[in-house]
Amino acid sequence: LKPGSGIPSPDRPAAAMAVTVSELFREYEADFKASQEQIDALLQKASDEPSSSSSSSLAKAQELARQAEQALKQLDMEAKTMLAGERSTLEPTLRRYRSDLGAKRTRIAELKEAGERESLLSGGGTVLGKSLQERDRAEQANRKMQQAQIQLELARNQALEAEQVAAEVGSDLRSQRETIIRARGNVREIGMNYGYAKQVIESMQRRAEANKMMTKAVACFMCTVLAIALYFMIGGGFSGGQGPPTPIAPTAEGGAP
Repeated sequence: LKPGSGIPSPDRPAAAMAVTVSELFREYEADFKASQEQIDALLQKASDEPSSSSSSSLAKAQELARQAEQALKQLDMEAKTMLAGERSTLEPTLRRYRSDLGAKRTRIAELKEAGERESLLSGGGTVLGKSLQERDRAEQANRKMQQAQIQLELARNQALEAEQVAAEVGSDLRSQRETIIRARGNVREIGMNYGYAKQVIESMQRRAEANKMMTKAVACFMCTVLAIALYFMIGGGFSGGQGPPTPIAPTAEGGAP
């Protein structure tokens, strides 16, 4: 990453160069890096100072570590709003930021414990009325507290990773939901087309039945007309009960009757 930009450098692959971040992400990243630099300076100062005067520097470093943690949480929240590909590209950088912050917290705890140990041992066998046994118990309590702090930091990192996995799963579920919605829309459209096609086919069937009935009616009408015509042509001239005219036989004289 370019310093303070939050955008991958040009020598990264093309997939990494496509990642863009918001102005809010850049501001949180700049705050985090500034806190990291100030913590480094305070740790160096506390290492150079005697234990009696390093407590103030360590207290300031602890406060800056809390501010850096808040900025890192904001960076995680901003990363979760990005697409899955862009988020996976930024995840190694965020993981490195978390690791650096954890190392600085461990260093602060070590310097603080060393200062307290030196302060306890500088007064000989007893310090402020405390016996050597009480000092040993205090050192053991400090060691246990430091171990608990390390375990708590590891648990927090695991929780952040689990939250990241849950966000990715949620993104996949949203994508699958959109796919299912599109499939349902396509099925609905197919059903509408099927209903329309069914109506057209039923209409064609009704028209075919009507044409068939009309053809039968026309055929019956033509048969009736043909039967009537044959009737008049064959037997219509002999109506009225009269038979055909009787021919007149010629006489012997060849004259008319």
